[in-house]
Amino acid sequence: GIGMQASGGVLRENENAETGVKNLFAGGTVSGGGSAGSHGFTWACLIADHVTELVKGEKLETFGAEQLQQVEQTKKSVMAPLNQKSEYRVNPLELEDYVRNINYNYVGVRRVKAKMDRAVELLKFANKGAVPMLYAKNPHELMRALEVKDIIQISELHAQCALRRTESRM
Repeated sequence: GIGMQASGGVLRENENAETGVKNLFAGGTVSGGGSAGSHGFTWACLIADHVTELVKGEKLETFGAEQLQQVEQTKKSVMAPLNQKSEYRVNPLELEDYVRNINYNYVGVRRVKAKMDRAVELLKFANKGAVPMLYAKNPHELMRALEVKDIIQISELHAQCALRRTESRM
């Protein structure tokens, strides 16, 4: 809920863990649950205080309509798993396990072109079919959803690079 307090005394402005400092988000154990006063939280607070002091009174650069539209599109894309309303939802941890198996079985140490081609195909399918259905109930799960999105992209790049390598040594 809006105005909830995360552990350690950070006031959350909304359900997306935004804090009272513009564009500063509570994350990890800070966003809920975890031990208040942890070293990570203390360090994060010190950094946030320091950055706030550094930018106090500075004139912000103005952005054009196109840049603001890109920011809104990115924000919408990043927050999409929190707003997932489709009937079928994909759990980030299950998708990560699926990608791990593709990497293990198709892009392992002993590489075969046909298997790597299939890996690229499966990863593209996961990116196109499963990523839009990722869901998250809270900021921690959102982090997992975004992480698996990156894992899929990196895995696809890895498979494509392996396909281009023609050397026969392991």
